[in-house]
Amino acid sequence: MKRLALTILATIFLGSIVWAQETNVVAQEKKEEKPELKTSLTIFTGYSYYPSNIKNGSTNFNSFYFERAYIDFKADLKNGVYLRVTPDITETTSGWMLRLKYAYGEVKVLDILKLSLGITKTEWVGFVDDFVGLRYYTKSVEDYYKVLNSADIGLSAEVKPIDGASVFLGIYDGNGYGKGSDNITTNANYLNVTKTLGTRIDIAPLYVLTGDKSFKNIILALHTYNTIILDNTMTNASGQNLYGIGILVDYSIVKLAATYSYNETFKLWKSATYQNIYGILGKVSLSDIVGGLGIVGAYYLLDENSDPAKQKQYITAGIEYAPNKNLIITPNFKQDIQSQAFKALDGSKVDSETSINVNVQFKY
Repeated sequence: MKRLALTILATIFLGSIVWAQETNVVAQEKKEEKPELKTSLTIFTGYSYYPSNIKNGSTNFNSFYFERAYIDFKADLKNGVYLRVTPDITETTSGWMLRLKYAYGEVKVLDILKLSLGITKTEWVGFVDDFVGLRYYTKSVEDYYKVLNSADIGLSAEVKPIDGASVFLGIYDGNGYGKGSDNITTNANYLNVTKTLGTRIDIAPLYVLTGDKSFKNIILALHTYNTIILDNTMTNASGQNLYGIGILVDYSIVKLAATYSYNETFKLWKSATYQNIYGILGKVSLSDIVGGLGIVGAYYLLDENSDPAKQKQYITAGIEYAPNKNLIITPNFKQDIQSQAFKALDGSKVDSETSINVNVQFKY
């Protein structure tokens, strides 16, 4: 009888330990499922010196500047629901401006489908910027020449049918996050209603064919951006049709985006203009020599209507140094070449502007 009682007590004791462990695991899982809110601050600043030309006719040939700052609020509500609000503080010709860079909700379904609604990333610029990671230093070519915006209000869906490939579709207001809607009543009671449809198909063909994960970030991407104009739109409504292709490489020590876009801008009842836009943007890591060190650079060319007088070129190269994850310092030079687009010290028009810069990104 005594042995039976001891057996029962031992069983109850062991059972309580198992129950306590299971309860602790469940409690821990519930604790981990609580919503998470993360805040961060990203500052873009630096110094520029113009050895021969003065930007916008200014009498100052060098300056320290505070370009912009992002204040990020990100909420992970769990179960695949995310929220992001990012105010953007930037300097304009009329003073400082506070605007919303991002303000969207995102839902992920089984890692196959992602839906976004609000002021969200567009189909291409954000994709390239996130891939290369040099936006603090220079913009991707379509954004640099103001052909595409990095964010806009709209609805988007991204589907990943297989590992290594995705299909993106977005419908946007079409004016970018820095401008208002064009849905306004105009003369003759017409509505200037123009919206844009952005698409992207990207695939890592070597990874899909071989299954070798080292090839997962060698990507071939196609993208389009087309204006939708309704039948009752006013006759001076404008729009664009853009078609592009890009090769993105993140392999070994190289991060690179090489792109080409054909962009047609038009107004109803008027002839269209077209642009061929070429760009290469990238970074070569030298971390094996010095931790956090790299070489960065870009070359862009915009050819408008095959007119040499309207051709634009942009060249930049520099050294990136990231001593830690919160700070990046990049001494570099930049040359912007356009036909008589800038003013020299004596006020005369010149074809190019050269600057020596130190770009800095600080995160907190």
